[in-house]
Order: sequence, then C-alpha cells, then structure tokens
Amino acid sequence: MSSMGDTYKEAYEREREARLLAEKVLDEKTREVQSSIDMIQFQFNDLMKQKKESDYLLAIAQLAKSDLDLAGLVKQYIMATVKYLEADVARYTYLKENVVMHGDAIGKKAQLPNYKADFYNKIYLMENRFTCFLNEINHSSLTNKLLESEINRVLFLPIKCFGKVSTVCEVYLPKALDIESDILDQCQVAGYQIGGMIEANINVKKLKSSYLELKTSNDKLKKAQSQLVHSEKMASLGQLAAGVAHEINNPIGFVTSNIETLKDYSSSIADYFVLSQQ
Repeated sequence: MSSMGDTYKEAYEREREARLLAEKVLDEKTREVQSSIDMIQFQFNDLMKQKKESDYLLAIAQLAKSDLDLAGLVKQYIMATVKYLEADVARYTYLKENVVMHGDAIGKKAQLPNYKADFYNKIYLMENRFTCFLNEINHSSLTNKLLESEINRVLFLPIKCFGKVSTVCEVYLPKALDIESDILDQCQVAGYQIGGMIEANINVKKLKSSYLELKTSNDKLKKAQSQLVHSEKMASLGQLAAGVAHEINNPIGFVTSNIETLKDYSSSIADYFVLSQQ
C-alpha cells in the first residue's frame, strides 16, 4: 500500500512539474505575443503619425501650385495646421506698414477678443514658434472665454518674409491634447514654406511690374526711334529737294539773267533785218 502511495506521489510530482513547466512556457509565449502586439501597435502608431505628417506637409507643398494671395495662403496653412494638430480654433495677424492687422478666425470659437498692443509687439519679436499658457497672458476676457472651452494654451507660429516676421498664426490647444515637440516643429517648418511662397509671390509680382515697365519703355523707345527715323528721312528728303531745287535754279537763273541781253541782241538783229531790206 505504501509502495502504491509512493507511486501516486511520484506521478503527482511529475504532473505538477510538467504543469509548472507548461505554465512557464505559456507565460513566456504570452509575454512574447504581447511584446509582438505592442511592437506592432507601436509601429502602426508610428506609421499613422508619419502618414499624418506627410499628408500635412504635402497639403502645404501643394499650395505652391496655387495662385492664392497672402491671406489665402495663410488661411489654407491655418486650416491644415488645425486639422494636423486636432485643434478647435485658430486665427492670424499680419503687419501692414508696421500696424498689426487682424485676419479671419477659423474654428468653433471664431469670435475672440484681440490681444493688447504690447503683447503683439512681443510676439512679433519672436522668430521661432512658441507656446504660451493662458495664465501667462494678461487678458481676462480672452482667458475666461477660452477656459470655458477647455483651452489652456496658445501656439504661436511666426511666418517670416524676407527675413522679418510679417504674419503670426495663433492656434488654440485644448487641455486634453498632448502634442509632442517634433509635431510642433513640423508646423514651424510648414510656416517656413508658407513664408517662401509669399516671398515668391511678391517676387513674381515685382517681376511682372518690372516687365510691364520695361515693355512700356521699350514701346516708347520704338516709337521715338520710329519718329527719329521719320525725321531723318524727312530731313534727307528736304536736303534732296533743296539740292534738286538748287540744280534747277542755276540754269533758270542763268536763262533769266540773260533774257535782257537776248532782248538787246534780238532788237539789234531786227534792226539789221530792217536795214537789210531797205
């Protein structure tokens, strides 16, 4: 009986060890599968992030093919940036003869109070993108309105034109939105592209204006040249006419000056004929 008990005990121990080994292998396999799932999820998220970034930069690059003016380019840039960052509202300002002008707002809270003049002077001195929390802005009416919408910070994206900040875009970010720094850097890179497009548009307008001026000057020169050639032709024709008149006038003058002499000779001859007949 004792021998049978020992046999069962040994069998139980073997089964227990086998079960523990199987559980250990299963646990290792589970961890491997979970690790693979996590890796796949990470790669998927990374691919989606890259796709989103590529779509954003492609949308900005395609604006170079359009014939939009400054306001149109900035609006399209803001709309693409709001979509990329999943923000709710944005707007922009621009300098016109050193005066801050306000553009249209985009998003749910389109009607927002403007900042004070000293704050605009500050943000136009910034050459790179920066984020500012609402409690850092001394503007209670704007802050209260945005906090009601769960917005707690503003992303400022300056756009430089010919080396100077000419436009600043304001993107209002909600509290729940956690945005990595490299994503914000992409927004700034896109802003550089917009600045380059604006410079290109201004240069094209200048070239067109210069071309029109040159064309007008060329037309005037052609007209002046034509008039000069006509004047030279008329002068040459006048000289020719004067020469011909001179050549005609000489023999006429000779004939005219000798008519009196011819009259005298004719009178003498007539007298001779009369005397001869007598």
